[in-house]
Amino acid sequence: MEDRPKILVVEDDDQVRSFLGAVLDKKGYQYRLASNAKEATEHLKNDFIDLVLCDIMMPDESGLHLCKKIRAERPEIAVLMVTALDDPKTINDAIKAGADGYVTKPIEQESLMSQITTAIYRRRHDLVTSRYKEELEREVAKKTKALKKAIKKLVVEKMEHREKVKMLYSLFNTVHAGIVLVDAETHRVVEINDYGCNIIGLPRQKILGKICHEIMCPAEGGKCPVKDMKQKNVRIVNDERTILTAQGDQIPVLKSIEPISLGGKLHYLSSFVDLRERKEFEKEIAKKQHEIETILDSVPAMIFYKDKNNRIVLANKTFSDITGFSKKDIEGKDCRELWPDQADDYWRDDKEVISTGRPKRNIIEKLETSRGTRWIKTDKVPYRNADGTIIGVIGFALDITELKEAEVALKESEERFRAISESAQDAIVMINEKGMVSFWNRAAETVFGYSKQEAMGRDLHELIAPKRYLEKYKKTFRIFRETGKGIAVNKILELDAKRKDGTEFPVELSLSAIQIKGKWHAVGIIRDITERKLMVKALKESEEQFRIAIENSNDGITLLREDKHFYVNKKFLEILGYSSPDELVGKSMADILHPDDRDRVYKFNKARHEGRSVPNRYEARLLRKDGSYVHVEISATLTSFKNKPIILANMRDITERKRAEEALKRSEEKYSLVVENAKEGIMVAQDGKFKFVNPAACHITGYTEEELLSMPWVKFVHPEDRKMVIRHHNNRLSGRKVPKSYLMRIIDKHGQVRWVENDGVVIQWEGKPATLNFLSDVTERKLAEDEFRKAHAELEHLIASLSSILIELSPEGQIKRWNRVAEKVLNISEAEVLGKRLEELPISWDWEKVAEGITRCNEVKEPIRLQDVPFTRRDGTRGFLGIGLTPKLDEERQVKGVILMASDITERRSLETQLLQAQKLESVGQLAAGIAHEINTPTQFVGDNIQFLQEAFKDLNQLLYVFISII
Repeated sequence: MEDRPKILVVEDDDQVRSFLGAVLDKKGYQYRLASNAKEATEHLKNDFIDLVLCDIMMPDESGLHLCKKIRAERPEIAVLMVTALDDPKTINDAIKAGADGYVTKPIEQESLMSQITTAIYRRRHDLVTSRYKEELEREVAKKTKALKKAIKKLVVEKMEHREKVKMLYSLFNTVHAGIVLVDAETHRVVEINDYGCNIIGLPRQKILGKICHEIMCPAEGGKCPVKDMKQKNVRIVNDERTILTAQGDQIPVLKSIEPISLGGKLHYLSSFVDLRERKEFEKEIAKKQHEIETILDSVPAMIFYKDKNNRIVLANKTFSDITGFSKKDIEGKDCRELWPDQADDYWRDDKEVISTGRPKRNIIEKLETSRGTRWIKTDKVPYRNADGTIIGVIGFALDITELKEAEVALKESEERFRAISESAQDAIVMINEKGMVSFWNRAAETVFGYSKQEAMGRDLHELIAPKRYLEKYKKTFRIFRETGKGIAVNKILELDAKRKDGTEFPVELSLSAIQIKGKWHAVGIIRDITERKLMVKALKESEEQFRIAIENSNDGITLLREDKHFYVNKKFLEILGYSSPDELVGKSMADILHPDDRDRVYKFNKARHEGRSVPNRYEARLLRKDGSYVHVEISATLTSFKNKPIILANMRDITERKRAEEALKRSEEKYSLVVENAKEGIMVAQDGKFKFVNPAACHITGYTEEELLSMPWVKFVHPEDRKMVIRHHNNRLSGRKVPKSYLMRIIDKHGQVRWVENDGVVIQWEGKPATLNFLSDVTERKLAEDEFRKAHAELEHLIASLSSILIELSPEGQIKRWNRVAEKVLNISEAEVLGKRLEELPISWDWEKVAEGITRCNEVKEPIRLQDVPFTRRDGTRGFLGIGLTPKLDEERQVKGVILMASDITERRSLETQLLQAQKLESVGQLAAGIAHEINTPTQFVGDNIQFLQEAFKDLNQLLYVFISII
């Protein structure tokens, strides 16, 4: 690997000097540190320095003075000025002093590295070019002068003796330039030296006497430069032309022609210098330029350069691909021709950068393309010429359309879930992989007595679990943390919980497991079932209550003996569409089971008879009388009647719930179903009117949807409550404290006064603040919902780095280039990989996909894009890469290697995963809200707990016997 350039840092500020030294050391540069111009001068005398990084403002000798001294004494050294004053005058002074660029404080490392590389390359290139040109011109002038002197001396002086002629011809032939003497009248070659003969490839005898333009001037297109000089008085001085050789080759030369008089006759003295070496040098420069353009075209970001007339001078391939225009259609065009609607906004930013000389970053704007409207994030910096004059703007833009769409989707998802969560009355709790509380809704505060501030970050088991459960919880939680599985996961359990005051009470727990960033978290929906337990206790005390509960249960109940119905209640008949028990009693359970569900249900029944474990609840499909199928949730228990085993089965119609669950998977349709079927009135109020009302709101008020949407919302509020309601509404919109819920009176369409409980939140509706209000009619029933806020994992904002991985491969597949981003992302140094093949590297990634892309790229000779390539770093962490493969082609379109550009898209994939988890939580919240509405009357608890009958009665036989006799 080449020695890195040596940098001299001249800075009087100790902190800045140390910081720059640390940055250069980290990047592998050799460096020296000086605190003033005097120390810097000593370093320059005693050491070889490639670049000086110098502060402008120093106490003794200023940086500008030191820069002028360096430029005068050591022009080969590049100079970058460091200043805290980002103003045009300071920058102009630095450029006039001879600086190759400037760096503003605070210093950005990436920008500093880029400017160091550019300054050193530019200084070396300019120095080599300047020296070569000066040497060439001096050589031509020197040789021409010597030639003229020699020829004049040769022609003017008399040929007194052979030795003198021999000496002159020797001088004539030793000049390192071709010299040809042409008769102005005949255009024939009179004399030519040895160098000219060697260039043409013919001996002097075969050249002398020939017409000059026929034998050695093919580039003149049949025109003779000698004739042009004679007739048009045209002078040819250091003009690039070609010389024809005997082999038919055309050699580039630098030619000059001077008229001279010999013996009173006009001749032309033509001299020329071989330019092949210089042409090869220029060709090499052109090759390097082609490589740079290839790299720019490989960058997966839009790069462009615009001049001060708003014309696009240069654009890379990504710019062309995203906009849908070819480079030919873009370059040289005014932005107003391409994007007439947005051009003024683009130009406003460009003019600001040009006028101030300061970059403008993170410009978020729209771009109309052939694929529709795209969102881009653009950085614009001033482009300066060698004199430091700003001549345009360089832009670097990323297509962030997908990111914008993901952010909008996430925001809409959060708003929907937040609105729905207001109607939940069950405690919603979430714990992280350590068992600590990460979400605690308001219902949880009510149920357990702990505020959110008290609960967050504490161990959930120690917070709400009785001590007798703790040891078992800790053992099972270790398994859950590793696998996401446990005895309570995806089940509904009844157990005891503990409040803040230490009292225990029964709860129903529904637990789900979710993964966030590869770690298992748990979400629990907890319902206080104290009242339900009390009702079960009451059922134990009265057979009559039991009979009434069975007959009036909202769940279908059947007693099965040997797989045949011998009792069904009214709800069971209603679920299946039958009018009389006689239509079902005596028939087999198989007759009403869906064919796909029969084996599973029979396996459960068999296991239940054999005393093996069976799920407390499971779902099945039953055949209705009309031939349709209904979804039910079955809860069954094994008991005995007249010393014979029977199965007591509860069937709850969950058809609507299943439909809701299916609908929840389809975004807006799912949410609409929940809202349209909610029992609470849901209203969105904005600017004094309703913007949205659901059917329940219409039912409560007696008005139609059209009437509510067209009337001021205050109209249906009772006159005595209007002042209070308006105050609460305005306070809620302005963010001031408002009661979570409050009672108010309304007057319905029929003039009746109704009491409602209003519970509301502020939301964004069509880009403006509005209130989302939940109205529960408490005139006829008890309010049964509390709000909860959404639990979700912390989402990291995806700010992708503009830097990308760059790997250059030779035609044989060996690594020629490995940039610092590759070192950082893949954790492999450049020294470890140079000369090796990609498949030999210690990278765990989808090599087959990458190899196939490289092969394809070599075959089609066009860029190839690879999306979502997984990889694992040396430290075991995993990620994803977006890879672009671009063939490196020579002038004959032969593949000379492949350039691999890759961006680490792990964060974007993480954001998509977290969005999916947030949507899952949204579905859980909506489902919880729907389930909460099912509990409206005490008798509904009977169906949920019929399995407790076996435990409640030590001997159920007599009870069932009495019950059957009553029937």
